Amino acid sequence: MIRVPLSVFVLASPTIKLLVEDPIVANPGQTVILVCIISGGEPSPTLTWVRNNEELPKKSINNSGTLTIPAITTDDAGVYSCVASNNVGNPAKKSTNIVVRGEKRGLEALLVLFVLGVS
Repeated sequence: MIRVPLSVFVLASPTIKLLVEDPIVANPGQTVILVCIISGGEPSPTLTWVRNNEELPKKSINNSGTLTIPAITTDDAGVYSCVASNNVGNPAKKSTNIVVRGEKRGLEALLVLFVLGVS
């Protein structure tokens, strides 16, 4: 009888948790931090962040599942998604919407000036 060592590899898709509120409402200039935690997955999954299913703003910083958006502006608003994939089954995905309050300018500022008698 010949014995041959046998290795069994169990493949599993990842699961993720997004540790933020939904939606996130931020004021212009604030720093927003999104945290995504991967659990499970064999082989080890890779984690990516996307905004509106496209690339992130250039100023954003992705560090081991934590996405930091410094000095947020209204241009940075949108749906941010954390995606974990290891090519086993479908990628795991969690999303949150970031809403950035608008700056008070334009007509509202003109009304203030008019009421104060500034011309």
